[in-house]
Amino acid sequence: MYEQYGSSEDLSVYFEFLCEAFGGLVSPGGVAAMAGVTRAAVHKRMKAGKLTAFLYHTSIGKNSGRRITPFCHIPCDEVKAWREEIIERAESKLEAFNVTKKDYDVGFMQKNIREVKKELKKRGIPLRGEGVL
Repeated sequence: MYEQYGSSEDLSVYFEFLCEAFGGLVSPGGVAAMAGVTRAAVHKRMKAGKLTAFLYHTSIGKNSGRRITPFCHIPCDEVKAWREEIIERAESKLEAFNVTKKDYDVGFMQKNIREVKKELKKRGIPLRGEGVL
């Protein structure tokens, strides 16, 4: 995380500099939406140093003290890379259980429950117990 302190007037200059250097930027809430994760996961990854974050602290408000929550900007390229990493990890887990796209397709879910159980047993996918599927 990179932190910068300055006036509210300088925020736009700082933001323009970041946009020129990194292209698109997004807030932690936007990262959560783009990557399909929780905001807590975004902050955890930021604190672990696995996601670059630019924080800008400024004086705003009646008492002109420091803003409690800084403006936070994260490069979109890193968010896209993280999303790809999440997708690859999920796909590798599915492959470990011999699960294919056919298995989680809507048509598959509409099959008779007995057919689904037979198919899962045939593929060696463990069932958690009776009545689960």
